[in-house]
Amino acid sequence: MIHDYGLSLATVAYLIGVDSERVKTDPLVTTLDPDIMAAHAVFTFRDLPEGYSNRLVLGLRSGLHDALAALGCRIEPWLNTWESGQEPVPPGIHAVVDVPRDDGTRRAHAIYRLEDKQNTQVITVAEVPRIIRDPTHSYLNRTRAGIETLLNHRSVIVIGTYSDKPNLAQILNMNLDVTPVDLGREDALLDWVRNMLVPKASPIIPADIKRFQKGYFNPEDSRYRTYVEALIKLSRGLSSTGLFPPGQTLVNLVEDRLDRRILDGIVGGRSGYSFGFLAVGWAEYRSQKIINEEVWESLVPAEGLENIRCDGDIWYIRLDREGRTRYYEVPVVHIASSLSGRDKSALTRRDVGIISVKNGELHFKVAEGVDWEMEKPRASFDLMAQVAMIYGSAFGRDPSRIDEPIEKVQIHYHGYPHPDWLVQGTDYVAGINNIGAPCGTPQAGLLNFFESLSLYDANPDLRVAHLIEPGHGTNILVDLHDLDYIIERLQAGRRGRWPVVELGSRHWNLLREKSQSYS
Repeated sequence: MIHDYGLSLATVAYLIGVDSERVKTDPLVTTLDPDIMAAHAVFTFRDLPEGYSNRLVLGLRSGLHDALAALGCRIEPWLNTWESGQEPVPPGIHAVVDVPRDDGTRRAHAIYRLEDKQNTQVITVAEVPRIIRDPTHSYLNRTRAGIETLLNHRSVIVIGTYSDKPNLAQILNMNLDVTPVDLGREDALLDWVRNMLVPKASPIIPADIKRFQKGYFNPEDSRYRTYVEALIKLSRGLSSTGLFPPGQTLVNLVEDRLDRRILDGIVGGRSGYSFGFLAVGWAEYRSQKIINEEVWESLVPAEGLENIRCDGDIWYIRLDREGRTRYYEVPVVHIASSLSGRDKSALTRRDVGIISVKNGELHFKVAEGVDWEMEKPRASFDLMAQVAMIYGSAFGRDPSRIDEPIEKVQIHYHGYPHPDWLVQGTDYVAGINNIGAPCGTPQAGLLNFFESLSLYDANPDLRVAHLIEPGHGTNILVDLHDLDYIIERLQAGRRGRWPVVELGSRHWNLLREKSQSYS
């Protein structure tokens, strides 16, 4: 159970950059409860093809239908007007559940249209190749099989099952991090749907570029140079690890020209998928970092936000920690981050964006010489999580170290570390039991905020924070002065025939079993 520190989810969501109107009007933005998500989720099951007889797929499809209904999801009937293409499936439908089809299979989903592809996902229940779950095959080969499976079914998500393992199921999406689940025990399917599938049906809502105040920065400017150079050093240092495959590498795995165009649109970030990120974040303080209750009481409450008070444009936040209340300045957060779709293994200054969040307002600067219109730079889809980790570490640090700067290296890759790679006493793990929130969602940001806050709050000797996102990957958070240390550790973790830091879910189950001893 995540400690809320007396903070409302709405307040945190606003701080990390979620659109204020969505915070006010969309109940999904301010919940981490999968039961509430289920109550607002809308599914439709496309009618089965005539004569469809795959019992394995039909059994899993039926089980999914019953589990979603039991959780309170609304299931709308499939309409003939959608099937004929006369009307598009409306954005009020969060997911269309389908099965494989023989009517030209790979073009089957062209039969119907989606009005909003960010709000409605196509999910196909299908048998999938065994190679996808087999860790003895290389990640590249498993990736190729996974991409081909998604493209074969024209689906954002495939819920896979196996003829030789009928109780095994997994969610396969373009995060390419598949975590199988054994559905043999009682209620396993219901728990899995509740905690993993329902959160993934949430619409991907990255920050709209229209919300950013856009501008330029000079990479030689002393305000940014240290962080830009650190980010490029991080990119070069990790280039040999293979943890950040360029999107184009994934596109090149596919030969069919139409498939490559479809995949190119996905890996470019337009469908809300991240292929990892590198970032350096820091906090800028403009006044007192901690104030007392007397000063707090003299401040003006922020309109519509709980536990926030204002001194002009400087905000302060109230946190309840271990029976004691403290009042912290809300800093301006800056993130030097790899831009969405750029090659993380070979970043240049043109691939770096500076995103700043001040009192919920978003600012986005690119390097001088980058053309906003021609190059269309985009912030990482994981921006909310990036900002959340800086706020969490800022509010979570020991008050006796309040004068130490908040400068954090952030690394996200689509895999999990082997527990033997973690250093007892300085490495800490959090998030392993969280819901499977996808990147680009407010839930991912909220979870990273509270997990980073709680880790830094409880562990003064923490050196490396591993913030696990089930079904997505791992966020690593370290101090900037430990940049060389984390590069060397990740390089070492990638050596050998069986690396202890790896893309994919090979180490997931073992990490989950042993994570309690590291947190």
